[in-house]
Amino acid sequence: MMRKILILLLTVLGVIGFLASPIMNVRYVNVYGNDVLSTSTILNTIPEPNHIISYSSRRAEESLINSLPHVYRARISRNLFSRELTIEIVERKVIAYVLFSEEQYLHIDIEGRVLATSTYTSPNLPIVSGLYFTSFGLDEHLEICDESLYVLAKFATYLTAYNVTGVRVDAEDINNLRLYYGNIVVNLGNQTDLDTKIRAFIAALPYVSQFRNIGGTLHIDDINGQWRFELLS
Repeated sequence: MMRKILILLLTVLGVIGFLASPIMNVRYVNVYGNDVLSTSTILNTIPEPNHIISYSSRRAEESLINSLPHVYRARISRNLFSRELTIEIVERKVIAYVLFSEEQYLHIDIEGRVLATSTYTSPNLPIVSGLYFTSFGLDEHLEICDESLYVLAKFATYLTAYNVTGVRVDAEDINNLRLYYGNIVVNLGNQTDLDTKIRAFIAALPYVSQFRNIGGTLHIDDINGQWRFELLS
């Protein structure tokens, strides 16, 4: 009986020793779901992966979410047999660039959170001007009214969905909204039925696009979304 207990004890100690040994160190780390963030940025943000069993996935996930504004959600799983860690990232998406100064744009998501700043923009996303705020913090929400944020999110969502590029949004007065499409001014009026007005703008694009470099004014009715274009004389 004592011999069996001793063998069992030695076996348990052997297994524990094996699992705690360098043999169980992490061999590979796989990263998925990152688009804006580079894999090296993600790996440099988390504690260095060492032992596959003792590694704290929760601590690494919290580090990613708290340190990188673009990270909305992070999940880390492990495979003991292959000694692999898998990092799955869900990124926050930039929906628009908010003009802060002549040389600085804020990259914001649909919640109005500032994800990054830059001196350049991509034509694939709208530029928003006219929002009033005096300061901002990275990974913090812009201090703007809810109505302005609603307008911004609506614009960005529809324009992106319909693949409308090169648009600037003037949101200084939410009761007198304007889009700028090249040299064309689009008068949208107030924010009532904003989705209908944006669809009307998109419906007018096949016609007004030919005058984008010439200029003109596109009026969209507040009641039924009908549009009328005046060529710059």
